Amino acid sequence: MIYVLLLFILPNCGTKTRLQKETVAESIENPLMDSLQYLKWIQNLDTANIDHFKVNINIHFVKHPEWATFYRGSPEDSEISNGLHWAGLLINHANWVLDSLGESPISKQNMRGDAHYNYHIYSEPGHITDSFGGIWFWDQRAPAIFPYGDKVLNIVIQDDGKRLLNGSACGLNFCNSLILYGAYQNVKFKGKFGWWSFASLLNHEVGHIFGLCHSFACDNECAGVDLDPTAECYSGPCYNDCGGPNYGLCNNWLANSNNMMGYNANQNALTPCQWKRIMINLHPKAQSSKLKAQSNII
Repeated sequence: MIYVLLLFILPNCGTKTRLQKETVAESIENPLMDSLQYLKWIQNLDTANIDHFKVNINIHFVKHPEWATFYRGSPEDSEISNGLHWAGLLINHANWVLDSLGESPISKQNMRGDAHYNYHIYSEPGHITDSFGGIWFWDQRAPAIFPYGDKVLNIVIQDDGKRLLNGSACGLNFCNSLILYGAYQNVKFKGKFGWWSFASLLNHEVGHIFGLCHSFACDNECAGVDLDPTAECYSGPCYNDCGGPNYGLCNNWLANSNNMMGYNANQNALTPCQWKRIMINLHPKAQSSKLKAQSNII
């Protein structure tokens, strides 16, 4: 299994900056593999030769002024309001979905099985303030500069008293933070959205960061290939915004879609076109003009 560390630049939510990607796997005989050969494997869905990418993450719990947030427990404490336990449930479920992609009934094709990327909570033993191994607790707000800077994707968990299951990514171009709203509110008030719902939301927001539009977006990069934005929208032709909410113009919940980049209960499917775009974007050499010029997958 091959792992690639993803390095992010400028931890500034809203700034669309690209990753500097560096291969750190000692098991690769030739880490600077031929990019065009790699692209050919992606195009042919030759998954036996495709790298498995490790996405290093940190999780940040932010205290709500009235309700607080998940508490600082121990790894052995299985109380659902223990932040360490809840974070483990979140990541395990998100990784399970990525390990076993399913089908969406309204997609022309589906990429089943292993997505070839997973999340890994990153921590450095020598970091004197990292008391919980890559999981952080903040009293008021997430820091302007995250503790591990450009080494990780930062997942901020916070509540605003309004959104019970909502997320936002900092951009569509490999920036390094996203926010999930409503997790603790659901725990505290016994809401219907558990860690499994937020795991689906996490995969959706990371999909944006890795360069994917909403499945119902008019300018979706895979429209006409193996994805139908009109069918994904259901109640309209499509929505003219790659990453923005559709503000009720689409009735996604009736579309019978399971696509990860749509609004639906499962969000456990990707089309081959979507998956190819992620793999090309994750490859350390994907920024080379030669590779991009020959990556015409739509």
